[in-house]
Amino acid sequence: MKKLIARKGVRNSLELGGNLGSPAVRIGIVYSNYYPKISQDLLKGARESAQKLGIKIVYELEVNGSYDTVLPCKKLLELNEINGVAVLGAIVKGETDHDQVIGYSTAKQLQRLSVKYDKPVGFGIIGPGATMKQAEERALEYGKRTIEAIVQQLKEIDKIK
Repeated sequence: MKKLIARKGVRNSLELGGNLGSPAVRIGIVYSNYYPKISQDLLKGARESAQKLGIKIVYELEVNGSYDTVLPCKKLLELNEINGVAVLGAIVKGETDHDQVIGYSTAKQLQRLSVKYDKPVGFGIIGPGATMKQAEERALEYGKRTIEAIVQQLKEIDKIK
C-alpha cells in the first residue's frame, strides 16, 4: 500500500446538500494496474474530477486486477477519515466467460461493502465484455464519472441526515 496526500491547490470543502462550510470530502482510490495505460487514464480522469470538485484524495492504492480491489476498498471504508472510495479498473473480454465471473463477483462485493459501511463506493470498472479499444476510449471519462458518482451520492445522503 502506498499513501498519497492530495496535491496543493485542491479545495478543502464541498457544498453538500446546500450547506456551506461542510467538512472536506475525503476519498480513497483503489485501482487495478492490469492494463497500465487504461489505469493511468482512469486515474487521470479521477484526479481531474476530484480537483475540480474540491475532493481530497487521501489514499491511492494499486492492486493487480479488478478482482483484487475488494479488500483494499474494505480497509479504506473502515477509516473514519474516508467519506467514500473510488474503484477503478478494466475487465476486458477474453475467449471465455471469465470476465463475466470477475465482473459480477467484484461488483457484488463492492456493493455489499458500500451498504455495510454506509459509504459510497464509486464503481469505475470498465466491463466486463468490453474490448481493449472500448476500454481505452472510455477510461478518462469513467475516471471522472466515478468521482462525480461519489459526490452525488454524498449530496443525496446528506439530505436525509
